[in-house]
Amino acid sequence: MFLITEKRKNGTNLCIVESYRDPVTKKTKKRRIKNLGYLEDLKEQYDDPIAHFKEIARQMTKEQQSAFSPMEIELDPSETLEPGVDLIKNYGYIVLSSIYHKLKLDSFFNNHQRNIEISGNLNNMMKLLVYGSILYPGSISQIYRNKDQFFEQMDFELDDIYIAFRYFPALKNGLLNWLEENMKSGYKLDTSIGYCVVSRHYFEDKQTHRQGKIGIKDYYKDPTVEIGVLTDRNGLPITYDLVPQGDSNDVPQVRNKIVKRAKYLGIDNLVLIGDNGVNNPDTLYTNVHKGQKYMVAQSIRSAADSVKRYALDYKGYIALSPRARYKSRIIDRTLRVKTSEGSKTVKYKEKEIILYNETYARCIKSQREDMLLKAKDLIASPDRFIPGEYTQSRKSGGLQYSPGRIFKNQGTQPFIIDDEILSEEERYDGYYLFRTSQIEQSDEELISAYTGLWEIEKSFSYIDNTYHIKPRFIKRNEHMQAHYLISYLALVLTRILQRQTGNKYPLEKILRSLRKCNCVQIDGNNYVQSYNDDILIDIGDSMNINFSKRFGTLAEIKENLGYVKKTVSAHK
Repeated sequence: MFLITEKRKNGTNLCIVESYRDPVTKKTKKRRIKNLGYLEDLKEQYDDPIAHFKEIARQMTKEQQSAFSPMEIELDPSETLEPGVDLIKNYGYIVLSSIYHKLKLDSFFNNHQRNIEISGNLNNMMKLLVYGSILYPGSISQIYRNKDQFFEQMDFELDDIYIAFRYFPALKNGLLNWLEENMKSGYKLDTSIGYCVVSRHYFEDKQTHRQGKIGIKDYYKDPTVEIGVLTDRNGLPITYDLVPQGDSNDVPQVRNKIVKRAKYLGIDNLVLIGDNGVNNPDTLYTNVHKGQKYMVAQSIRSAADSVKRYALDYKGYIALSPRARYKSRIIDRTLRVKTSEGSKTVKYKEKEIILYNETYARCIKSQREDMLLKAKDLIASPDRFIPGEYTQSRKSGGLQYSPGRIFKNQGTQPFIIDDEILSEEERYDGYYLFRTSQIEQSDEELISAYTGLWEIEKSFSYIDNTYHIKPRFIKRNEHMQAHYLISYLALVLTRILQRQTGNKYPLEKILRSLRKCNCVQIDGNNYVQSYNDDILIDIGDSMNINFSKRFGTLAEIKENLGYVKKTVSAHK
């Protein structure tokens, strides 16, 4: 490390810098370690500021070099471990901290702290909730119990978090605007195309929760939330909105909010992505009539026979990856829709994309095996059910592959498994159909866009490999709003993290590596890093973070965490 002087408008500035080798360009660069102030001001404190701080820089260099020298640790074999002591802390979250601070979220929450009457630090609570939702998903209390897993100051109580939940919703609009601006400057959003994914989520409360009947798909009249997320062309989230307590189809309400926001941001080419609530004639017609685009997914099994034949014809398929292939065609789509003038028939061009994925096929086969086992259990225990309970329209769960008809006066055998239905189902394992009005766009980009936004929808669902964000027994509307705000921030961080690695790895694998990247305390001040892999190496190279150093002191770890908070490019 060495001292430099900089001529500025207001005088001569002193700064301690160090040289380092850029891991990407392999060129020698300089980075600022400590800004000291103006020479003219420092002369009031030191007789010779330049000589003084040159010596300081020399001492800092010496300390840095000693950090890489062999160290001796004395271990006492008789030392005991007290109950409840946990010597393991997570170090992988440093990459989340880097993104969090590059988005300047700490500044946002610290700026709003002064306007809120709350004892805990708002920024520290949000960091715990976001990092915890990503790495240790669970309830708020479970996340709070894991607060000691981080090298962060978490000097607040669980009740402080619940109090903060009352304030988070009021910060939503300002926070979204803040995120948009910092994502534009930090991650170069591509708004030439915007994608909107709309999905519905259920949650439970004590008043509406009911126990479903055995053998029948559980049906709760639980509150619902329609969520719409707007992303750029590369799948980076830009904003979101939601409509709580939805009726049978709130997609237009959420969509209209997203469309309005997209226009405000100057996104003219907006593509609505979804299924079920989106894939109905009236919704599709509304999009086409307003000059908007859509892309919807549909099961091959529910498609027309002509589509099924086209899917099963091996001619024309193009390899997308070693385990996936696709093909497409442009057709004339005819819809019967309802308008203000009454029902009418409309026609327009549409692209059909058939995607086959071997991994998806294996997943479907595994799910079918589970369903068949349940179906066999149901057949073996007919006395558990009331005759007449099952009809063709209500077959579900274990009866998915039975005819679903009523077999009266058949003794103790009211159900059978229909082998013809089963054989027909198996033919379409691994196939999926996409329909889109975006006929000019390439098939590969459309498939990538849909699968990327499907990951977003999955991130807002109660799935073990994502965030466990499904709210259970929420009593207050503001708690529900805060819950999804936290989940959205977690989504932003993880999508950016995936982009940092060029989308090479599934999110589940990245999070698994970050969870396993722990530091174990050897003694009072020394730690050993317990895990490293190719994913961490790639992340480290892209974000200038070193995951390969096995031993380190607590001061070094905190120094590294401090670097990524100050600047993403400055890391030791």
